[in-house]
Amino acid sequence: MDLSNATVIKVHLTIFTYGGIAGHTFDCLVDELGYAAMHGVEIHFQRVAEDALISRSRSYAASKFLKGPCEVMFMLDHDIQCEVGDIIKTCQKAIEAKAIIGGMYSFRSRGNGHSSRLARRLMRFPSGLDELIPAEYVASGFMAIPKVSIEAVVKHESVRECLYLDGSPFWDLFRPLVVSSTTFPGKLEYLSEDWSFCHRAREVGVKQYVYALPKLKHHGDYGYTVEDGIRGN
Repeated sequence: MDLSNATVIKVHLTIFTYGGIAGHTFDCLVDELGYAAMHGVEIHFQRVAEDALISRSRSYAASKFLKGPCEVMFMLDHDIQCEVGDIIKTCQKAIEAKAIIGGMYSFRSRGNGHSSRLARRLMRFPSGLDELIPAEYVASGFMAIPKVSIEAVVKHESVRECLYLDGSPFWDLFRPLVVSSTTFPGKLEYLSEDWSFCHRAREVGVKQYVYALPKLKHHGDYGYTVEDGIRGN
């Protein structure tokens, strides 16, 4: 994606580092800040590290973003590695599409799938191509959300205003939900905090996609790739 003629954007970049940050993630974050400066992108940086409850941390960060001047929020987890430019390009896609846009990455294991669920099954994920793939649920470890989308989710009937650890108000946008499963008919599915946010978003008409361009790695003791989600041990 060529950003040379793109409108200057303001990005609320949030990284969640409770328990630390992977070296690869730190490196790509530093590189991305340099990339943003070179392309005239204004970064408002936020690090959330004091709260172990990730559903509350994400909700608080998103609520804080709503009060600021940025038009798009980007959430990056402490163990995700990307290539330089991936974050800004994903934010630009989210603004253009007025939709939640995330990257595809494997769970931190082999053969157990991916952290996002596509709207339809593909024979092969087009990793590295500049394509948006409709998604049912998008993982928030690498996710761009336009302000208009979060403002829409705030209006969902399940969202409530709560108090954070310091007594300040926030919206419980990422509180986990139990919903009817689309994979196992007649059964209930306990959604993670990011998939719960996506469920609310879909119910208020917000579209969501996985962006195929970023080739992400999910770090534990090994950098898991998209291919590892379908690869056996």
